Amino acid sequence: MRPTLGRYLALLGLLIGAGTLLAQFALTMSLSQANGRTVLGSVIFFFSFFTILSNLLAASCFAAFAFPGCRHVAVFRAPKVATAIALYMLVVAAIYIAILEGLWAPQGLMRVLDTLLHYVMPALFLVFWVAFVPKGGTAYADIPGFLAFPALYGAYVMIRGALTGDYPYPILDAGTLGYPAALANMAAILALFLILGLAFIAVDRWAGKRAGTASSV
Repeated sequence: MRPTLGRYLALLGLLIGAGTLLAQFALTMSLSQANGRTVLGSVIFFFSFFTILSNLLAASCFAAFAFPGCRHVAVFRAPKVATAIALYMLVVAAIYIAILEGLWAPQGLMRVLDTLLHYVMPALFLVFWVAFVPKGGTAYADIPGFLAFPALYGAYVMIRGALTGDYPYPILDAGTLGYPAALANMAAILALFLILGLAFIAVDRWAGKRAGTASSV
């Protein structure tokens, strides 16, 4: 990673990500408790969104590159980990823009935070991944690892939804859509993760070979 520009961009991403997540947490806690949830229930609700979890991972990755001497977040500097997070952030943006954005109309601060989480942070992280994450460190055998997080998340959503009737996203709401439709939507989303994951690895391997060729000339 370039020692100045890359770290500045990572620090910017960390500041935007951390600030947005803290503000979203405070707002969610307030609104959730006003709607009758307990404090614990509101915390669980906040962390039940794939968008929130992915942005947490992105902020952690930015922290790892902004402070390379910090061993507590060292795992996030691994190219495989950063590539997986880039995949998650792209899917967050794609599904929100294509489907979810049209299902509600946030106003005021909620709208600002919504834009930061679904547009600004994914775009910033993808630019960072392209420009500053070392390439050539992934393999197609990494795909199961890439898919583990969204698959486990999907299982969590279905189990929690069956127990509480509460689903974070309408496209996964088995109570309203029925299990066949909800599971079909989940399968389509996992297929999107698979296709884009293969594309990320292909780009990473190509960029790694190109960098290796350039450095040997």
